[in-house]
Formats: sequence, C-alpha cells, structure tokens
Amino acid sequence: MLKGKFVPSQCGVAVYKDISGDYSYLPERDAAILKDWINTPYSV
Repeated sequence: MLKGKFVPSQCGVAVYKDISGDYSYLPERDAAILKDWINTPYSV
C-alpha cells in the first residue's frame, strides 16, 4: 500500500473492513496505522 503499485489500495480497505467488523487479527499498533491510512491515504 505504501510503495507504489505493488499492493493495491483495495487490500488495505478490505483489511480495514475486516478489523472494523467481527475480525481482529492485527496487533493494535498495526490497526492504528491502517486506520490512519484509511483517513489519510498516502504512498511513497
């Protein structure tokens, strides 16, 4: 998600939807970074 087009941004959105619902498979710090990215997407 961060480095060009290697990972489509839809992957991040799908993971965010998962962890916002019934699933919780990311550590809290990673979930927080993903939530920040959803609010303000960026790439390098």
